[in-house]
Amino acid sequence: MNDKIPHVRDDFQLEEMDGEMLLYSPGSARSLYLNPTASVIWHLCDGKNSVGEIIALLREAFPDSAENIERDVHHSIKSFISNKAIELR
Repeated sequence: MNDKIPHVRDDFQLEEMDGEMLLYSPGSARSLYLNPTASVIWHLCDGKNSVGEIIALLREAFPDSAENIERDVHHSIKSFISNKAIELR
């Protein structure tokens, strides 16, 4: 999975509502609450960064959490995929 590049689907939007981040698709009933970590990961799914590059960027930015970052990125990416919010290419 680390060599794949996540692409956000055009029909999903990220909105802040009452201090929480909500990812939703206006044309469907799909919505997903994002914690702060998942929100950062979502922003890095820009069609340019591979999953491995996202992990490396987050490890560099948050060295104290380095051991959990790969697991968190994979979990978030899998959640985005299962909710049809991104595609891996």
